[in-house]
Amino acid sequence: MKANYLDLFFYIVFSLALCYDYFPTVFPSTPFQKSIFFFAILILFVIGLIKDQIKNSSEQNVFPAQLFFHIFSIAFIGALTFLGGESHSGISLTNPILWIVFTVSFIQIFLQRKKSKRRRFDTL
Repeated sequence: MKANYLDLFFYIVFSLALCYDYFPTVFPSTPFQKSIFFFAILILFVIGLIKDQIKNSSEQNVFPAQLFFHIFSIAFIGALTFLGGESHSGISLTNPILWIVFTVSFIQIFLQRKKSKRRRFDTL
């Protein structure tokens, strides 16, 4: 899986946002703390839009990247929980909505992969 700077920046901002959610007291208290968190979420959204517009990776490379993101998210949330953090926004491994979203997302990823393989086979 080829990583680029946009992906790296996305994972750094995503990780910091989760860390802030689980351990808000660790970060320096500023009057703009909520604004900074909102800005981080906005950056993640914009990066997602940019990545969709670039489409520089082939369909084969999208599957491992999406799968890695899901595994990374679950593992990182688990690590933050293990370290004693508690999400203030409700993101938790015990939250059934999180598992429903991940399950639906995994199904979508595997259906896209299957469709991509079928399309590739039909063009041969």
